[in-house]
Amino acid sequence: MRRLGIALAILVTAQCAYAADPPILRGSYVEPIVRSRPLWQGFYIGGHAGYSSHDFDFSKTTTGLQQFLVRESVLAASVGEWQLLDSSNVRTSGFGGFAGYNWQWDDAVIGIEANYTHFSGKRGSSSASLSRTVANPEGSNPPAGHSYEYDVTLSGNASARVNDLLTLRARGGYAMGSFMPYAFAGLAMALVDIDRSATARIRTWDLYNETIVIGTTSGGDPITTTIPRSDLIGDSTQSKAESQKNLLTFGFSAGIGFEYMLMQNIFVRAEYEYVQLPLAKDTIIQLNTGRVGLGARF
Repeated sequence: MRRLGIALAILVTAQCAYAADPPILRGSYVEPIVRSRPLWQGFYIGGHAGYSSHDFDFSKTTTGLQQFLVRESVLAASVGEWQLLDSSNVRTSGFGGFAGYNWQWDDAVIGIEANYTHFSGKRGSSSASLSRTVANPEGSNPPAGHSYEYDVTLSGNASARVNDLLTLRARGGYAMGSFMPYAFAGLAMALVDIDRSATARIRTWDLYNETIVIGTTSGGDPITTTIPRSDLIGDSTQSKAESQKNLLTFGFSAGIGFEYMLMQNIFVRAEYEYVQLPLAKDTIIQLNTGRVGLGARF
């Protein structure tokens, strides 16, 4: 009986130990793999290509030249402020690259980025001519009975082109697995070619009434009549032109986009960017750009 009891105890102990282990049907046991979500933090670089609409507002581009041409004239306060030219739009392609760094907290991603684009170089342009008559402007001081009129013909031309664009952005995104939408804003710098010219022709007339004798009465008194006179007392033409190549101008940038992780360190992106450059020789330039890119994260 003692031997039988010992044998039963050993059998029960072995059965309990076997029950405590997980069942293994085939092969060896492998720990389950826990897949982590994509990590967006770190340095990244890439290249992009895109298509842009460039709007050039030339309405004040020649104002500085006009003011120079009439600076010593009584017309300085009026002709110098005439808005002569119109706007222009061109569409062009561009390519470049980007580099930046992301910080990630849970699903929130913030970063900084430098983004460079070289454009194919299409020009926007505008030309126009405007004629007006200005009577007795302040400071003209005609003699009594006289009036001074100035026939002014103003003509101008302007053209511009954006060659290169660099934006320095701060951006924020929201990671949704392999997909991350983002928004950005920052400083924009561009190299711009601008040509502008203005010509002012001013003809000055002295208008007055002249009394002349056309006969006499039977009593010998003169018979007179009044004839309007218009004497040209001045005719001048002046021109001024400026040409600036690779002018460095500043503005701002803003936009939205998204990135998608193709594999652990490779991603694609698509974005829209708006840029305004208001300081290019009195010309306001606006760029609306859509682009796609491919990048690598380190």
